[in-house]
Amino acid sequence: MDSNNILGRYGYKAGAGAAAVILPNGVSLSTCSAFASAGGATMQINGGDLVPVPVNGSVSADVAAGIVSQVGFPVTIAFVGTSGYFVDWYGG
Repeated sequence: MDSNNILGRYGYKAGAGAAAVILPNGVSLSTCSAFASAGGATMQINGGDLVPVPVNGSVSADVAAGIVSQVGFPVTIAFVGTSGYFVDWYGG
């Protein structure tokens, strides 16, 4: 999903299961969150430490534009073993 607003372009990806979300070039990561219904699930922001997602629980990170996706340096958020995820960004 992508739309325009007063701050520029806003977009997000959401889904069920595990995934790797790669942000478009030139946007800033805003938040990311994950839910897990089984043990061993993790969320990883741009190659950093694995963030454990508790069973029947969730984790969220409010990055607030701290990471910018650039040509040759895409921002990736990886969800492993998760039941659902949400990532949003803005920019441009």
